[in-house]
Amino acid sequence: MASLISRGEEILTSAYNTVAKAINRGTAAVAEEARPLLHGQSSSDSYGAVPENAIPVPKPRKVVTPVKVEAKVWFANERTWISWLRASVLIGTLSLALFNSSSYFEPSEGNPGNPGMAKVVRNFGIIYSVIAAAVLLWGLYSYQRRVTLIKSRWAGSFDDLIGPPVVCVACFIAVLANYIIALKQHY
Repeated sequence: MASLISRGEEILTSAYNTVAKAINRGTAAVAEEARPLLHGQSSSDSYGAVPENAIPVPKPRKVVTPVKVEAKVWFANERTWISWLRASVLIGTLSLALFNSSSYFEPSEGNPGNPGMAKVVRNFGIIYSVIAAAVLLWGLYSYQRRVTLIKSRWAGSFDDLIGPPVVCVACFIAVLANYIIALKQHY
């Protein structure tokens, strides 16, 4: 029992001396002086003793990643993609309605029609369908770009500063042109 107590005192004293040396030198040399041995290299003198010629084994370092990707990031990207799809379907529905209603203005039996207006309505249906396809393609591009950024664990911003203003301007110009042409044909 007395030998265990004296051995414990020796271990604590050596640990204290090692820490005191590191503090006096102003460095964190504790980790370098107290490295574990390779498997099978133990001292035969006493339990837990470290021989002078022991090969130090460096401790493995943690792999640090810039960002932890949570599930909500993936879901937010999918929600954004679905929002772009919804906008594209809405504009596409408008274009299909315009394109189909152009037949109302074409001449038929008992209806003199207005061939000029039928052509204008059909052209605006085509313009809105091009805008809808562009919105769909931009949403797909934005989704794929963000998936790539998420997989690479990019820590920057995912804001889309180009797509929404371009879509708004395109829709505004199309509606304004539609309004101006409708006014010119009415008066």
